[in-house]
Amino acid sequence: MRLWRNSFNRVQDTPQLQAAVRQKLVNREILMQETMRRGIATRPDVKAQIAVAQQTVVSRALIEDFVKNNAPTDAEIKARYDDMVKQVGVGKEYHLHHILVDNEAQAKDLIAKIKAGASFEDLAKQYSKDPGSGKNGGDLDWSSPHRRMCRSLAQRLRS
Repeated sequence: MRLWRNSFNRVQDTPQLQAAVRQKLVNREILMQETMRRGIATRPDVKAQIAVAQQTVVSRALIEDFVKNNAPTDAEIKARYDDMVKQVGVGKEYHLHHILVDNEAQAKDLIAKIKAGASFEDLAKQYSKDPGSGKNGGDLDWSSPHRRMCRSLAQRLRS
């Protein structure tokens, strides 16, 4: 079955689509009649699955109905957003890089090399023990002190 879409990405109603839908409905009805003939719908395991499916459909309908009848105003959305920003805190984001090494002496040696003009990225690729960021030049991506990260790093970023 081939579906044609219009410029709004909606499926166009075509005779082929109508025939395909009709055939699918006929097939579904034939299967339902056969399940009824065999008594499959009355089996306890099938009844339990039907009950779960019914709960899912009815619960979803309740949620949709609630959302439809209780849509928040723009002011309420803005107030909730502002409240969440206060709780989480919005601040600076930092593009973090690091070189994980075994000991302080090695760290001091690398700091001296960086101060002398060596490339941080190249040193990270060569010396970092971090398998994730080392190969990327020590890049830990963007983060803020409010995101999940090691406690000592978050404290340093906040200060």
